[in-house]
Amino acid sequence: MIKVFSYIGAVVLALFYPLACISTNLDPKTGQYLGGYFGPHSLGFTVLRYLIVSAIIILLTYLNRNKEKLFTVILPCELAAVSIYGYLEHFHFHHFLYNFAYCLWYGAAVSVASGALFLAATVFLKDSYKTFFKTFWLAYFLIYALIFYVSFIRQPDSFSFSVNTEIGNGTLQYFSYLMRNLNDAYMALICIGNIFIFLPLPFIIKAINFKINDALIFLICMLVPLAVEGYQYDIILNLTGFILGFILMRIIYNKKIKASQQ
Repeated sequence: MIKVFSYIGAVVLALFYPLACISTNLDPKTGQYLGGYFGPHSLGFTVLRYLIVSAIIILLTYLNRNKEKLFTVILPCELAAVSIYGYLEHFHFHHFLYNFAYCLWYGAAVSVASGALFLAATVFLKDSYKTFFKTFWLAYFLIYALIFYVSFIRQPDSFSFSVNTEIGNGTLQYFSYLMRNLNDAYMALICIGNIFIFLPLPFIIKAINFKINDALIFLICMLVPLAVEGYQYDIILNLTGFILGFILMRIIYNKKIKASQQ
């Protein structure tokens, strides 16, 4: 009986995680594509829904913490699959009904669910954590590349490359607007996204090569934001996100991966 419940728990997590990433394609109020998961809804509604999803994933991760293959094979494969689904959705909307906000909300939903999974696994997993770390971040790189591509390289309605070169015409203005309109979920996404978009980069680089020098990781992650947004005040927020990610990566690497090799 215990094995049956254990099997059910694994199946529930294996089903819930990808659904948490993709099930909110439709606006929950109208059932239609409206440029984002929560189109007309409030920031509070958005945050609450993300918190509920994250809490469920954390709980399911704890209950399945001893299932090595679930975390090292199945869940990373599911992450890769929902990432590929994101690419298909992106090109569908680009050629037929392209919506910039939809792609950002999709990336945000995948990132929130995946972030909850990664943090919970970091706390609860033991022997298989190094393998999980590598497979998870290599899989996440797929959706990260799409988020990066949509955010920095292409304009929403163009195939051309673009960088905003108007100083001050960026996130600092958005924060000023957000302070006056705290219920604007889309503007919160833009502001928070500019902080956290470079946070995963140190993890991805480390997963590609565990032996890479930290100084080189730091240099790469400093140069990337400068290259894509060097003319904007957004660079302050981008670098803040990278530094947070770098510090977090070092703590996790030392406490979980490096320690397990001693």
